[in-house]
Amino acid sequence: PTRVRRRSRSRSVRRMKRKPGTIAEVMKVLNMQDYLPVFVLNGYENLTLFKDLDDEELNYLGIYDEKQRGKLLAMTELLFPEDTNFDDDDTDSNEDSLESSIADK
Repeated sequence: PTRVRRRSRSRSVRRMKRKPGTIAEVMKVLNMQDYLPVFVLNGYENLTLFKDLDDEELNYLGIYDEKQRGKLLAMTELLFPEDTNFDDDDTDSNEDSLESSIADK
């Protein structure tokens, strides 16, 4: 039996025709363009470092708002699912919950 993928409930993720490929695109999708200089000045010219984003790094970057932190961490998991510890059977439902958490924040 094949799995039917549910559509994303996230408006920002639904608008994306493809996953963001740059920090600028990520910030635009998350409506956090004001933080782009913070990321660029701290070496985030591309998404290579973005996949290692965690609470400690967000503190270092001065991002303390819980909603913004949640959006960034959810986007990290959405962009780099192979680096998360999800079970294969739960991947679809976890991706849906990540996408909805980005929209909710």
